[in-house]
Amino acid sequence: PLHYPLSLVALESRNLRALIVEKPMADTPAHAERMLALAQDRGVVLVVCHQTSCTPPVGFAAEMLERGEIGALQKVEITGKGYFAGYEMFNIAPHYLNAATIFTGPVTGVRANAIDPQVVQLPYGFGPSLGSGIEAAFDTLDGVPIHLSLIQRDKPSSEHMAVDLVGETGTLRLYWKWWLHLRRGQGEWQRIEIPQERRMLNGHDFAERQGGDDWLAEATIFQVKGGERDHPASGARALNVTAALHAALVSAHQGSAVAIDGQYGAYVVPKADLDPRHSILRYREWVTRKQWLRA
Repeated sequence: PLHYPLSLVALESRNLRALIVEKPMADTPAHAERMLALAQDRGVVLVVCHQTSCTPPVGFAAEMLERGEIGALQKVEITGKGYFAGYEMFNIAPHYLNAATIFTGPVTGVRANAIDPQVVQLPYGFGPSLGSGIEAAFDTLDGVPIHLSLIQRDKPSSEHMAVDLVGETGTLRLYWKWWLHLRRGQGEWQRIEIPQERRMLNGHDFAERQGGDDWLAEATIFQVKGGERDHPASGARALNVTAALHAALVSAHQGSAVAIDGQYGAYVVPKADLDPRHSILRYREWVTRKQWLRA
């Protein structure tokens, strides 16, 4: 919850060129909207730490799609690590969905279902959430659907995590083993060799030093200097992602589809619907499966 007030203080009182905010962008879509509006009014480049969206595998996947190497993009399928969905929705899923919208355009609507319908209070000011598992189907501006599956597993692992770009003739997989993979039909996943010149930044090879912080910083400097290329982790994209994830919870809670139409104050699960049997979750309860959830 501190992202919002601290960002406002920085934007209102300092002569900034850029502001980088940790994800999730804000505790509510309405707060995220206010942050972006103020940054735009002050001419500040607002960036959210969706750093993996700035890395070579994502950029090279976009080039492969543009060259038609898997045909037209049909859908994007996202699989989570296997944490309690209320945790993964805010801590990790912003990375997944931010990357997906690079290929599909902004989310315009969502319909979601939760395995556990109880509304619970998350720690650290994240607000109400629900579901140890959530399935969400997002509509997008480009007409390419995104399916998000956050199903809790006994042993969460990065091995489960993937963002699959499903084309007519093949599938590109991001976020799996920190690299880009390709599969044709039902064949084996093949690691894509990204040219070395595309992997190098400030003398470091992404193949040897994986992670996105340096790449996010480089993209931000490019924007500050007036570069016209869209920032993969822009505040505008993060606002859409924030609204979409909160709207997914609202959809699962009320059992109907939710349009992402700019009414950012509406994408909040009502605190009045909190399950009175449960207090604010402790961190370990937030991350892992606990018996109280089945009470």
